[in-house]
Amino acid sequence: MADPVAREQVPWMAICGNIVGIIGLILIVGGALAAEADEYDASVVESRNAEDAWARNGKIMAGPLGAILYCGHLFQALFRSKASAYLRSIMSESDFIAHIEKIQAAEPTINFSIQNYHYVDKKGKKSTWSRYERVNTHGAYIEYAIRGWIDETLSPAQMFAMFHLMHDGVSDIELGQAGNSGKKPSDALFLLCVMPLQLCAATPEVQARLEFRRSTFFEQNTRDIHQDKLTGQSLIFMENGVVNKDVMVILRGGQDASRERPLWMNWYFFALCTVCLVSVPYRLYLFSRCQKTEWTVLKHFSHLPCSKWGREAPQQSRVRGTDSASRAFRAVPREAANYNNNNNNNGAWPAAAALIGASMGYGEPGELNLLAEAPKYWKNRDLNIPFDEKVRVSSSELEKFQALLDLTFVTKATRDRKGGKMPARLVVQQVVRIEDVNLWQRFLAKRSEFARGPRPVQLHQLPGSGRLKTAPMEPQANLPSCLQDVCPELNEAYLFHGSSPGGALGIGESGFDMSMAGSHVGSMFGAGAYFAEASSKSDEYASEDPSGVFSGKYALLLCRVLVGNAFYITESNIPQIDEALATRQYDAVLGDREAKIGTFREIVALDQAQIYPEYVVIYNRSY
Repeated sequence: MADPVAREQVPWMAICGNIVGIIGLILIVGGALAAEADEYDASVVESRNAEDAWARNGKIMAGPLGAILYCGHLFQALFRSKASAYLRSIMSESDFIAHIEKIQAAEPTINFSIQNYHYVDKKGKKSTWSRYERVNTHGAYIEYAIRGWIDETLSPAQMFAMFHLMHDGVSDIELGQAGNSGKKPSDALFLLCVMPLQLCAATPEVQARLEFRRSTFFEQNTRDIHQDKLTGQSLIFMENGVVNKDVMVILRGGQDASRERPLWMNWYFFALCTVCLVSVPYRLYLFSRCQKTEWTVLKHFSHLPCSKWGREAPQQSRVRGTDSASRAFRAVPREAANYNNNNNNNGAWPAAAALIGASMGYGEPGELNLLAEAPKYWKNRDLNIPFDEKVRVSSSELEKFQALLDLTFVTKATRDRKGGKMPARLVVQQVVRIEDVNLWQRFLAKRSEFARGPRPVQLHQLPGSGRLKTAPMEPQANLPSCLQDVCPELNEAYLFHGSSPGGALGIGESGFDMSMAGSHVGSMFGAGAYFAEASSKSDEYASEDPSGVFSGKYALLLCRVLVGNAFYITESNIPQIDEALATRQYDAVLGDREAKIGTFREIVALDQAQIYPEYVVIYNRSY
């Protein structure tokens, strides 16, 4: 498998600094030897000519010059390098969560500063030539008035879940080793976080006002030949604190407060390596053991209180964005907060909509006799004990998921495949099963509700394309066994949903957000969550993560979907769909473009309780 993560690189400056340190040490040793030799040969000093004296003095001066070079190397490596910054800011998961919470509560500030200056020669005459001495004159500084702001920094929980998904070992339940309880011991993951600060104007009007205020300030304070004009941005904390731009986070499953790490992974060991002139090999090894990601601190601001912002503010918000970070942001529940700064007008985005509180009184499920239990192949089976775990499937099951993607792959492209040619195959890299007691009980409640109602028309009995590709009539050894663990009488089926790794993880955490369903793929068959039986169709909606642990990879969710009674249609006709759904006789929409023009079938689920996002499939496209 290709390396899925970004790595920190050792800069050329560090390599050059190490070389300078080596040269410095050579000069120190050479100077010391020269001085010792001169002392030993003191008896012949008087006989040396002037040229020999110059050479002797040059050798002696090599020592101080070497000391300067060597000390410069030490200063750069120990106090200016990224490796030093990471090793001086090591945090556990709980430390980092607290750090992010403090950053989210910090107030953004923007300031403008200007320094006027000119150059003078030795006679004191003004000159524009930079070779003369600089003289500073008028200077000014002002802060832009921010009265309302909203934080949209991504929660740590989402990123941690992604890293644990990719790397935490688990017991091989699929191989029958059910007696192994808990996860296998796994090494800690070392995440190098670069944390840039991004302040965005809430609306175009606020941005225009900011630009006008900046240009006016610089114009009014331009009073000399030259100026240094700076625009700064920073955060003000309720308590003393700073934003470390480079931090190392230790991820260790089940030990959120642990900072345990190898003995060599500390600043003092790095300092010893630096003194011994092997800091570059140390950094190469350190960065090879760590993973790098960018964690943007994002805040929107305005000169108006938040209460006076329009409904469309802030612009470019993660609440409406379609990138993977925005989808992950929306998927993580966020508590409303009012940060008590001087203006008392700031806060975080309101909490996500509460999950549907499905009744747990299942009643009599009729002739189907459905059991309210977890699937037999799950690691967690007791529904009376809270659990929310991401379980990595075994290598043998991984091959079966690859076979499923191959079986359901159809080499056809539609207008939904944006910007890129048709891949020849989807190559599975990682599959993780989501075991969440709350999402599962909600799904069971909806399935029980369906079972108590009239039996729906079977999907393969509808006109058009026949049986679903993900619903083989007989068990097949080369396909995942979960495909048979459904209730076909209720049209329960496994279906694909295209996403990004970050978005898929977000859906796996809290289920589908129906208010956003279809916003990325459109609404050809009305509002709802869109699914496909063909992996290649869902791949048209998948996107890659631009950075992070799954950079350059795509994701499919393989979901259990209670289709129920489906409204069948072969072309987009929203009024007809709305009229049919208004009768409350249908639970989903089956858009059969395969029967109409030979492309694909899509199923639109209307209620998030109909869907259980059971598997996250991380994959690459092969061309």
